Amino acid sequence: MKVAQINSVCDCGSTGRLCADISEALNNNNIENRIFYGIGKSKLSNAIKISSDLYVKINILKTRIFGSHAFYSHIATLRLIRYLDEFRPTIVHLHQIHGHYLNIELLISYLKRKKIPLIITLHDCWLLTGHCTHFSKVKCDKWKKGCGNCPQTREYPVSLLFDKSASNWRRKKRVFDSLDNVTFVCVSTWLEKLAQESYLRGKDILTVYNGIDTNIFSSDNIKRDNKKFVILGMAGKWLEKENEEASTYLINAAENEEDIEIWLIGTNKKFQSTCVKTIEYISSQEEIAKYYSRADVFVNLSHEDSFGLVSAEALACGTPVVCYNATALPEIVGENGECGYYVEDFNYVDIWKKIIQIKEKGKDSYSLKCRKRVMNNFDKDKMCNKIIELYQAKEK
Repeated sequence: MKVAQINSVCDCGSTGRLCADISEALNNNNIENRIFYGIGKSKLSNAIKISSDLYVKINILKTRIFGSHAFYSHIATLRLIRYLDEFRPTIVHLHQIHGHYLNIELLISYLKRKKIPLIITLHDCWLLTGHCTHFSKVKCDKWKKGCGNCPQTREYPVSLLFDKSASNWRRKKRVFDSLDNVTFVCVSTWLEKLAQESYLRGKDILTVYNGIDTNIFSSDNIKRDNKKFVILGMAGKWLEKENEEASTYLINAAENEEDIEIWLIGTNKKFQSTCVKTIEYISSQEEIAKYYSRADVFVNLSHEDSFGLVSAEALACGTPVVCYNATALPEIVGENGECGYYVEDFNYVDIWKKIIQIKEKGKDSYSLKCRKRVMNNFDKDKMCNKIIELYQAKEK
């Protein structure tokens, strides 16, 4: 067996780390493998970059002008094809194929011609639509029968002049509908259900959850010396425009409690509130695991998550999660009240009520269940084993 993984990035970001984890598992099983990627840098010896950052920027500009994302990048894709010809993989695993680095028509045509068994992991909804990566917030269901008049052309991947969502949807359908020896892997059953409702219906579609490194994301040997009850959040979500009311409400509510403070990771913004502590830069997974472990509750204000990696990481560190009942997030938290709580989308008043409920019961009431849920469902080794078993089944 020889495996080629293809992704926008390698050993950074959520999908890049997953590729690296799968590659490590393949190496441990003496299976030759390569990772081909388009953006940034990688320290892995078996990772090969197929594009330049300048070329990616040129394709971003083309998308913004003409709107046909993932149908440019001819030069990088031809380079990738040459690498594949040299490596001669027996399995190709596509991950995040958007990102301005790949021409999907050119690549899929080559893979069909070579009759190479194919795995495609859906890390978001982009493959199902004519434009966007998520559509839940705008309550759009055009993707089921064909897009057009897209309400999100100004969202990633940004198209400023033309709405090509209808023609892009038809082109994607033509490309992926024509595949035979392919399995589509979804990172949550929520996403699998959407795939089954899309033009992919009738294809081989299954769920393999993303995996967490439970050796890194663990509360073992981490001292919790907080003087106050700590609410932890990711600043990127808390500071989004759509969450402005929610974050203001939660901060004001915390100000009225002498023994509560909020830690926000990933911002240098200065808050007037004395109850907010900001952590501008996290250098490693080990460091962020310490913050998860020291926190009493992790509050995820995301409205669109295909999996919910940060929530799973928090659970792995024994920290209960409070989130919205949106997309895949309830699937990660599990039964309401066991490892945390999910409330009606945008109902930040109930978010606060659940925070106080956890404060009153105490983190220790949830920690063991949180850890057990991740070990049973989202452990990295289990994910890698399932993926390798899938490779072996496809090769037969």
